[in-house]
Amino acid sequence: MPSRYIRVHERDNVAIIVDPEGAPAGTEFSSGLVTREHIPQCHKVALYDLNPGEPVIRYGEIIATAKRAVRAGSWVHEDLLALPAPPPLDALPLATAVPVPQPPLAGYTFEGFRNADGSAGTRNVLGITTTV
Repeated sequence: MPSRYIRVHERDNVAIIVDPEGAPAGTEFSSGLVTREHIPQCHKVALYDLNPGEPVIRYGEIIATAKRAVRAGSWVHEDLLALPAPPPLDALPLATAVPVPQPPLAGYTFEGFRNADGSAGTRNVLGITTTV
């Protein structure tokens, strides 16, 4: 089976190695990318050369900046990254990238209840978010 990585968004300049044993140095992907060192599973690989101060992009969002030059195929780990200071929780903006509503699913049920306005509710809260 060929080696694989996951690139979530077209703007991403890093991807995640998915092979259980990681990607040894010299691993070539179908994209032509070749690893320069062993990169463990679930860790980031640079898809392109990154210059110092250049943003590191995952999920189409800037997650850090490069502290020094990182060549394509290199392991992108925290020693190479300058992370932004987290904002105070009470200063976080509301989501602005609201997805387009999807058509309702037919033939599915769940254990919930109907609200007076016709919407459905549940006693459990399930939050799904992407993290780094």
